[in-house]
Amino acid sequence: MIKKEFKILTRYPLNFIGGFIQVFFLILMFLYSMLPFSAGSEGIPGSESLLWGSMFFFFVSDALWAIGTSVRWEQVSGTLEQLYLTPSKQWLILLARGLRSYLIDLPLVLWLLLVVYLVTGYFEAANPLLGIYILVLSLIGLTGLGYAYAGAVLALKRTANLFTNMFQFILLIFCAMFFPFRALPKSILTVSKLIPISYMVDSFRSIMTGESPELINANIRLIGFNLKPLYFELLIVHLMALILPIAGFKLYNWMIEKALKEGTLGQY
Repeated sequence: MIKKEFKILTRYPLNFIGGFIQVFFLILMFLYSMLPFSAGSEGIPGSESLLWGSMFFFFVSDALWAIGTSVRWEQVSGTLEQLYLTPSKQWLILLARGLRSYLIDLPLVLWLLLVVYLVTGYFEAANPLLGIYILVLSLIGLTGLGYAYAGAVLALKRTANLFTNMFQFILLIFCAMFFPFRALPKSILTVSKLIPISYMVDSFRSIMTGESPELINANIRLIGFNLKPLYFELLIVHLMALILPIAGFKLYNWMIEKALKEGTLGQY
């Protein structure tokens, strides 16, 4: 299935090349908007938050679009009902699409690093090995989110694209992917602390920059253990890597069974 997904990709090379152009201008737009605030300082303030946070934005978009909203394209094509009536493992199709997008994002991430370096003259990666480990755990959790959203898309139908854009934009703001959490008003920051993805972004960014986490400022007492802020965020990331795939997969299967019983699976 992954091979099939990449074969489709090679048939539309301009789409792949367009991704590099899009990333270049997107990052350039944000970096140059920060320039007025960088007078007298080394580099561009906030550029590291933008760099490591925007990586998460790529992968969150993959979870919502490549995994979640992909079932909508099957509905539009009129093949969803036939596909899900076959004895094939349909969840593998969504997983293959997600893995394809994750793998495609790897060269885009390297391109992102190069663009930031060319504009700012530097970037910092304090602990890349631990950062990659946290990123992999986060991708497992985001894949579970993608399955849960795929189930929701079956109910949203024609409004799926609208809700995906809105949901993606909400996560971008509340999870502070393009800026530090300290830039958020207190009212929004309170909501940010309730979203598990926020801790994925914060822990990954703090590990890569070598700074302290922003969402949690003090040690947390938990079952007799006194956890430092970063350790507590890492605990949340590990739990989400376990809980989100299980919950997302169950919700996805439940929505499929519900649609099959009601005969609404293929309805446009």
